[in-house]
Amino acid sequence: MAIIEARKDALRLEYRYAMAGMAFAGLGLVSVIGGFIFLVMFGHTEAAGALLGAGILGLIGAFLKTRLKS
Repeated sequence: MAIIEARKDALRLEYRYAMAGMAFAGLGLVSVIGGFIFLVMFGHTEAAGALLGAGILGLIGAFLKTRLKS
C-alpha cells in the first residue's frame, strides 16, 4: 500500500506543477497582450510589434520544448 500511496503523491505533485506552469503561461500571455495594447495606444507600434512577436515566439518555443522533451 505504501508504494501505491507514494505513486499517488508523486502524480498529484506532478499535476500541481503542470497546472502551475499553465497558470504562469497564461499570465505571461495576458501580460504580453496587455503590453502590446498599451504600447499601441501610446503610438509605439514598432516596439509593440517586437514585444508581441518576441512574446509569441517565446511561448511557441517553450511549448515545443516541453512537447519534444516527453
